[in-house]
Amino acid sequence: MRRSSWPRRKFSRRQAEAIALRASHGGKIKDGEIEREKGHLVWSFDIAKPKISAITEVLVDARTGKVISAQEENSAQQAAEAKADAQPKR
Repeated sequence: MRRSSWPRRKFSRRQAEAIALRASHGGKIKDGEIEREKGHLVWSFDIAKPKISAITEVLVDARTGKVISAQEENSAQQAAEAKADAQPKR
């Protein structure tokens, strides 16, 4: 599906970043993008915290501002996700 056919987002990146940081109880955003995941148009953020090697991935619904998920990913999970993201989409 082309981005132009995605539903319009109501929450800006800046607003979604603030929501994601609250959901992860702070940290620093290392990466972020808008994408379609789990049937929703979402802002996806990878958040790092000092002294913790895992990254917290937070998905924020771009239309409602609700947190869809917030989960810690270890380095192996991050590498697998990066590999999957690099595959051509059909």
